[in-house]
Amino acid sequence: MVDTYACGIQVERPEGSLWALADLSPDLSCQEIKRFARGKRFDEMPSKERYAWKALGDDHYHRLYRKTHSTKALFDAGFFDDGLPQLASDYPSSISTFACTSFQKVADNLAKIGSTTLAKLAVLVTTGGMAPIHNGHIAMMEEARRRLQSQGVIVLGGFFAPGHDSYVGQKYGGTAAISAAHRCAMVELAVKDSDWLELDPWAARYMPAEVNFTDVYERMVRLLTNHAHGIDVYYVCGSDNAGFADAIPGQVITIERTAISSKMAREGEHSHLDPLVRDYLVNLNPDTGNLPYLIRNEEDEAIHQWRDIMPGGQEELTRRRIQLQSTIRLGIAQMFKNCGQDHKVHLLPLSEQRAKAEKVIAGRPTISLDPFFESTHAIHSTRYFTLAGAQLAPLFRAERSGFRPLEEQAEDIPQGSYVLVEDDSVTGGTIMSALALLPRRVNVEEVVLLSDFADYKDDSYYDVVDLRDFIVGSYCGGLSVNVPDGWRNIHKARAPYVAPFVSLRSRAKIPAEAEMEISRIIWQANVRFFKDSGITIEHCDLGFRRFTLHLDWTRDTPVEDFCRYYAERLMENLG
Repeated sequence: MVDTYACGIQVERPEGSLWALADLSPDLSCQEIKRFARGKRFDEMPSKERYAWKALGDDHYHRLYRKTHSTKALFDAGFFDDGLPQLASDYPSSISTFACTSFQKVADNLAKIGSTTLAKLAVLVTTGGMAPIHNGHIAMMEEARRRLQSQGVIVLGGFFAPGHDSYVGQKYGGTAAISAAHRCAMVELAVKDSDWLELDPWAARYMPAEVNFTDVYERMVRLLTNHAHGIDVYYVCGSDNAGFADAIPGQVITIERTAISSKMAREGEHSHLDPLVRDYLVNLNPDTGNLPYLIRNEEDEAIHQWRDIMPGGQEELTRRRIQLQSTIRLGIAQMFKNCGQDHKVHLLPLSEQRAKAEKVIAGRPTISLDPFFESTHAIHSTRYFTLAGAQLAPLFRAERSGFRPLEEQAEDIPQGSYVLVEDDSVTGGTIMSALALLPRRVNVEEVVLLSDFADYKDDSYYDVVDLRDFIVGSYCGGLSVNVPDGWRNIHKARAPYVAPFVSLRSRAKIPAEAEMEISRIIWQANVRFFKDSGITIEHCDLGFRRFTLHLDWTRDTPVEDFCRYYAERLMENLG
């Protein structure tokens, strides 16, 4: 039997007993079937047998089938065979260790109401193509929240979970095909100013094929349970998918569909789009010019702590660092070429910048904001971002991991005149915050930017990033992230500058469609760098150690194993 969805996608539906097709006893529970399923290769099964295993191995569809004994009931409730070689719930990217979904807004809202509230708490999630997301999607979630709030339920957050390219590419004869990278980016822009709506990119970007909505729902339940108990999850859908309620009785909120559709936007009607989404949609392939892309090379400054651990000592450490930086530089350069962008990638040696800056400073007392410039005094300040979120703007500014509060650092600086030293200044925020911290007795007579001692100035390069950020666990390397309180009570940490933890689109101007490929290159380069090195998480930067603790890694884990784990997880979505 072949069934057809309203969007034109066809799915096969076998007739007859699923228990017989899977050669399973009807007495088996779903959990027992899941245990039997582990180790099986479903992609090697006949399609009818695989369909049976997949349906009976899903908690919700198992329950529905046991009630109805009807595959038509499964179809009406949204079930389809995803074709994956194992159950979607068994993919490592579905668990909290992978951390590709931001729960910052949920945590913030939970903190506002306090842990002693007696009210029922909830989180909403919805799926769909979102090609692109429009105001009707937002209104649907807002209406679902109003309904729950009218019943006394506090809604902490709502997640848009776009579908995989394998699904969206088939909708309406392929006319809905906008890549997951762009659809997720537009969701991030649409919810940028919301205090409760967020993106869940798991199904779209970290799975190899489209999965059932129940998999997205169950993953959300599992992640929230890991972090905080007593939060119900509700699935929100349009009235055209009202049958989904049969799969998760009591936890589906159906909202009447409006005339607004993504198809209208794809055909040029943009009045129902957020202005940021509209601008992104009409400029999917922007001309970014040919300005150079710069990577500041701290050489061995950020990794010197490993020289006595690395077999072969300093010489081998340097050799591996040069290999890593070459791999990443060439990977980014080739990526720009593949994306039709003409940015040449250049390395800026820190040692050269520092030597030139010291000549200008000429022995005057200094206050450094750069962790790699030796100075009379220093202020260790950094901006903190949401873990795995859009990271379009920082949450707050505070001291780097392991240092005293900024006010105390500034108070220690004695009276006098100083030169303030910073690596570069894109927005000027770091410099302005430092000047505001300094007591009146401290006079800054000049600001020196290390970036001014390169061949490129602020207006003559596309972006500048630091090599250390791409070396996992390096000193002051990675992105400073906030791990929400209540999510294991860890606040300030440092995450590797790579997917799934960091948005390279936001933080390094990597084109959205190339984020996954560049992230794989960075993870694999780190696997080679740390191979048989003996370097463990314990030997790494304090902020990185805090971050890995949040993900349940142990300190004696070799960094090579840590990097290989995430390199392999990113390979999952290749299919």
